[in-house]
Amino acid sequence: MPRREAGMNAISDLTLLDKWNSSRDARSFREIALRHSSMVYGTCRRILASASDAEEVTQDCFLKLAENSKRVEQSLPGWLHQLAVRLSLNRLRMNGAGNVVRVRSPRRLCRARNRLG
Repeated sequence: MPRREAGMNAISDLTLLDKWNSSRDARSFREIALRHSSMVYGTCRRILASASDAEEVTQDCFLKLAENSKRVEQSLPGWLHQLAVRLSLNRLRMNGAGNVVRVRSPRRLCRARNRLG
């Protein structure tokens, strides 16, 4: 597992994201990934049966963050969690789980899980 650089812990997520947005600072993006990859993977893993699918969706989440980082306005963990839920449910749908319901909000995840059985 990659190690954190000294001094990065004191920098907020939004400051790191600003550095990424302004200059594509790879060290800042790496720190964001180190901070949040476990949460994103855990979210994906709770939805997806396959560990390899969860790993792929986790990577997709960080690719989407790199491409759409200017959309994050307040809570980076919240934004990543919502993205992980949506992309995981999309992966279930792609894999042929026909009884997957479309969830636009993580708040509705519990109800969606109940419907999935």
